[in-house]
Amino acid sequence: MKKSVWTKFSLVMVGLFFFCALGFVDAAPAQQPQRGGILKLIHTGRGAPQDNFGLPLEARANGFDQINGVIERLFMSAKKKPNPEPTLVESWDLAPDLKSYTFHLRKGVKFHDGSDFNAQAVKWNLDWSKELKRASMRLVTSMEILDDHTIKLNLKEYNNQLLNSFCTSEGTIISPTTFEKKGKKWAGSHPVGTGAFQFVSFEKGQSVKYKRFDGYWQKGKPYLDGVEWQLIKDRTVALTSFQKGDADIIIGANEKDALELKKKGFIVDTVSFTTQSIVGDTVHPDSPLANKKVLEAIEYAIDKKTMTDALGHGFWEPCLTSQAEPRAGFAYNKGYKGRPYNLKKAKQLMKEAGYPNGFKTKLIMRNPFKPVAVALQGYLGEIGIQLSIEMVDRPKWVDYRFKSGWNNTIFHMIWGPGDKTMALYRFLGGDSYTSLIKPPEYKKAIAGAIVASDPAKKAALTQKAIRILADTSTVIPLFIASGISVNNKSVRDWGFNRGDGHAFYIEDAWLSK
Repeated sequence: MKKSVWTKFSLVMVGLFFFCALGFVDAAPAQQPQRGGILKLIHTGRGAPQDNFGLPLEARANGFDQINGVIERLFMSAKKKPNPEPTLVESWDLAPDLKSYTFHLRKGVKFHDGSDFNAQAVKWNLDWSKELKRASMRLVTSMEILDDHTIKLNLKEYNNQLLNSFCTSEGTIISPTTFEKKGKKWAGSHPVGTGAFQFVSFEKGQSVKYKRFDGYWQKGKPYLDGVEWQLIKDRTVALTSFQKGDADIIIGANEKDALELKKKGFIVDTVSFTTQSIVGDTVHPDSPLANKKVLEAIEYAIDKKTMTDALGHGFWEPCLTSQAEPRAGFAYNKGYKGRPYNLKKAKQLMKEAGYPNGFKTKLIMRNPFKPVAVALQGYLGEIGIQLSIEMVDRPKWVDYRFKSGWNNTIFHMIWGPGDKTMALYRFLGGDSYTSLIKPPEYKKAIAGAIVASDPAKKAALTQKAIRILADTSTVIPLFIASGISVNNKSVRDWGFNRGDGHAFYIEDAWLSK
């Protein structure tokens, strides 16, 4: 009898499981956004707002985090996709002859000062960008306003990176009315855009405060009453303040701090940020680093997973398949094996290259990656390469990259976030990385990717370019460093990891009560 009852009970439970799985029984409803509250953020990293952060075209990285949700862009970058997402541009047309773009702008959008967002405002901003000689506008020969919400950009030549450029500061749209009425200096410290939040106050080096903009074009948003940024450079003070509950989110915590906060129950979000690689001197034929077998040996000698686990505390993605692209990126080649850690093979390649006892060379590494440099010193020492280390700040690193080069030296390569086609084109194009030979087949692939109007073709050619860099050992990718944010459990949907780099979606954020 007991067995019969248990059997019936089991059958009922199995039946309920399948009813739920098939959708006949409603799952628990998703929690709906709640309104109200002030989202408080602590920013500890570089790029704090200066007196001109309200003018992103000039300020660039300074204060760019703090204008999210305030000054909007024409487009926003999209992870895993070769094309960006439209924002203030609702849709666009590319002419069949590839000689012009026509942007159809969102209607019913207002700036915080009450003036209209329209084609005239877009042209005003893009004219200023052209005056400042920003890269995107070098492709544009002229602009035509077709009506209040349609603008045509005539092109010098087609390049699919134009739209991606408009995901950066080059695509930010400020109010021409405020700029012309109040002046450039005032506008610099009083950002006026079309975003979900409008400016309240700015104390340089201390805080930026915004309140809800009731005229925001996305109906029903924002959910928050305001956003407040605290600018705290001292890491210890910032962490103490966050853990005391003075803020809901901290941006700029390092990997070790993020791991400790995660253990305490805080939520950690990451976004793929910079690709960290090394390259050899391949320009000078007498350099051992111009030997492909030596470069292959170097990569086989580096235990990327162990290094990134130890130094990145689980927040870095090791480039285990020799590709300078995150696994989730559109340019990643699935199934490509690369050169995984193999010390025995590395030593054999050194013998075949004619350096059984190794050689002496130098590693030029940019701050603050000293621990990575020391780890590389140890790994390469295992195959006889005696590595001295020169740590440099950004100006010196830029000088090496563009001017003086690095004779018989290993150099630290960094690619920023955003569209990979753009990164490959800009970082390995022209006079950049002067001591590095770029393979002709790579140049051909990336040149084709840049002018491909079909997103699928662009993705395929960018994948090919990544594969060529790996095949030829031109670039030895180490890991993808992450941008890190940590928040308490009340923060929902703020979109830190939805896009690339500095793209947040604070208009969607809400606080659970």
